Amino acid sequence: MQELEMSVFRNFGKDWALVTAGNMENYNTMTIGWGGLGTLWGRDVATIYVKPIRYTHEFLEKNEYFTVTFFPGEYKKDLSLLGSRSGRDGDKVAATRLTPVAVGESVGFQEACLTLLCRKIYRQDMIREACPRRWRSAGTATRSPTPCMWARSWRSCAEKKILRIKTPAELRRGPFRPICKALLSPAAKAAGRREKERRILGGFDRLT
Repeated sequence: MQELEMSVFRNFGKDWALVTAGNMENYNTMTIGWGGLGTLWGRDVATIYVKPIRYTHEFLEKNEYFTVTFFPGEYKKDLSLLGSRSGRDGDKVAATRLTPVAVGESVGFQEACLTLLCRKIYRQDMIREACPRRWRSAGTATRSPTPCMWARSWRSCAEKKILRIKTPAELRRGPFRPICKALLSPAAKAAGRREKERRILGGFDRLT
């Protein structure tokens, strides 16, 4: 894989991808928003982060190969569904518009615009003490946080700085007062909590 033109930050962080392991007779897939492409030990590599509670983790442990697939924007809802349901509960792929196909020693999808067939060369559990303090104190570390939380943390803080919104108390002061009531309505609060949880957990990782 010498040439690959793509926006890694957008493709992983905003467009999402699927990681799939197993074979056509027995496989599972899940949506990921954490990952990267680069080099390691002189090889072109794809790095993914999967929590042990995920059903796909079992397939990654048992199989030597896996795929990372990216899709056109029209399949965003399908990826959302695959990230919100567990393969333990049934064939979730059947509820999407995606068509599983054999890709080498693993499984991909016919609708993908890019498929990376990967062979495992390294795995490691995350170390709680090495994670950013804010994630450890938030209890997220018990769910095996990933290095991508560094990027998430930076982006979240940057957004707050740009918007000058840090706390509800800050909203009640100065020029934010006119919009304070709307932003702090029960519906807005609930939406804010859901968005915050989505960012902290990477969108799907609270689901099994």
